[in-house]
Amino acid sequence: MSVYVLLISSILRVSSLLYSSSPPLSSNTLQRKASFLEDLLVIPRDVFINEKLCGDLEAMECFEKYERVELESASTSYIRTKAKGKCQIVLLHGFDSSVFEFRRLLPQLETRQIPTYALDLLDSGFSTSRNKISKETKRKQIAEFIDFAAKETNAKHTILVGASLGGAAATDLAVNGDKLSTTLSLALVSPQITIDGTPELSPAFAKVGVKVLKSWPLRWIANQLAYADTRTYATRAAIAVGRIHTYRPDWEENALQWLLSGGYDSITSDFALLGATDSSTSRYSSQEEEEDKKQDLPPVYFFWGKDDKILPPYPDTIPEIKKMCPRANFTFYDKCGHVPHLEQPSAFAADLSDLVRGHML
Repeated sequence: MSVYVLLISSILRVSSLLYSSSPPLSSNTLQRKASFLEDLLVIPRDVFINEKLCGDLEAMECFEKYERVELESASTSYIRTKAKGKCQIVLLHGFDSSVFEFRRLLPQLETRQIPTYALDLLDSGFSTSRNKISKETKRKQIAEFIDFAAKETNAKHTILVGASLGGAAATDLAVNGDKLSTTLSLALVSPQITIDGTPELSPAFAKVGVKVLKSWPLRWIANQLAYADTRTYATRAAIAVGRIHTYRPDWEENALQWLLSGGYDSITSDFALLGATDSSTSRYSSQEEEEDKKQDLPPVYFFWGKDDKILPPYPDTIPEIKKMCPRANFTFYDKCGHVPHLEQPSAFAADLSDLVRGHML
């Protein structure tokens, strides 16, 4: 009987999300914002109205702040704060997401006058690649963007914040990337660094997977898993915001390229190098080369929701990370799921602010 009760309550919950109304906006405002989407983000204007994104006020503010820069690797869309300083933050979103993932964190960092940039990574978001998408093209995009941001902020140090799969992207850059114009620290948020690569799929099956990835049912399930407080945060507007980038004309092709590329297929061994204290995990050709690399390895800070259901911190993940990287620092958030930057943005912003102050001394 309990199974049927759970099923019925889930159906009612989905129905309320699908048919709930959003705060009304004037016709002129809707058309203006829809035109902005079409011009800058290459999203059909009717998507904005049909998806009822106006139900998420933080996302509405993000729409107004979108900018684009032409990098060698990609036409990159981003949002930033207006602050400048010696230490900047660069935010990397998770799998098949966009900078809207940071729509509650950015205002907190703006209030604290911290130079912060959030970019759309290749294969999701609204950036467009000039080459076939792989971990190498993503690495190049992130490196170029950090240098671009540093020129604007006059920063000498970058705190690279990677959420979920963004944590893998940050780790990959730190271990395998070329030298940046700034020094680097890593702040990894519930990072996917203990699972290598994408699943092995045939092109035909991968195409089906991409179709499913865009669907409302899958996005609803993802929202239920992402938050501890699902009643407050797993809303219809949140689902709409989370999949708005999938209406970009080349999104399906980009997502398919990423899935078939193998993704971050060596991320576990890459991360092990961040905490290596001996040559047992070395992949370098000489001890001298290994020691030179270790001197450049950045400090690593972890931030995790205690109620994360996607990548639970215990019983396995944190012990495994501590074994690979004993020097890592951990911060945990009560009553918080997989996305502290969405569910506990004020507390997370305060912790990032402490990191920034530490690098400005």
